[in-house]
Amino acid sequence: MSAKRFRIAFSFAGEKRTFVAEMADVLAERFAEAAILYDKFHEAEFARRNLGIYLPELYHQESDLVVVVVCPDYDVKQWTGLEWTAIHDLLSRRKDDEVMLCRFDHATVTGLYSTAGFIELDQKTPAQAATLILERLALNEGKTRTFTPSLLFRLIAPPAPPPPTTSPASSPSSAARPNSPPSARPSIPTPALGARSSMARAAWARPPSPSAPPTTARPASSSASSSSP
Repeated sequence: MSAKRFRIAFSFAGEKRTFVAEMADVLAERFAEAAILYDKFHEAEFARRNLGIYLPELYHQESDLVVVVVCPDYDVKQWTGLEWTAIHDLLSRRKDDEVMLCRFDHATVTGLYSTAGFIELDQKTPAQAATLILERLALNEGKTRTFTPSLLFRLIAPPAPPPPTTSPASSPSSAARPNSPPSARPSIPTPALGARSSMARAAWARPPSPSAPPTTARPASSSASSSSP
């Protein structure tokens, strides 16, 4: 595990911010924003009086791989000039593995000669450029193509929705209470399925019993009525 704070640091002119921002987002999916030196990921930290001194030190001392995105405006901007001073010192100390040169429009920068090697970005997408950055980082760490394009695609593709956890035939009451404790009431034995079906058929086949008419008490016969002619 690297002892440095940043895995990747970007040095670029504002004219190429859109391209660099997309690369930074892709790489942040792999390493998290805290491990990418890109100004929009550290706005609160960079709101300081001495940023012109503080920031170059992060490139010089705290980054595993510095990605320099050169364009025709890079060599004339104030902030890229400050960053390049720190980056060029790394090159002068033979720390070439810590600097990866990329460019647009075949631009160059002071201190480099025609023999310097660049990644030409004019015909590449930000995702393709991010893949090359991951490959370079892997090579620096003694790995061989650890970060493949297929892995990168899985990082930036949206995750598939999870499968449903309950089947359509599940009981609504059981789905609503997955953690309900077992009932404390004793279970009542129920007849088997075949027995229940036979009982149901017998109940339907049996005619209903007629209801008996209500009984009324007969009045007691009087002796006078029985003796009359």
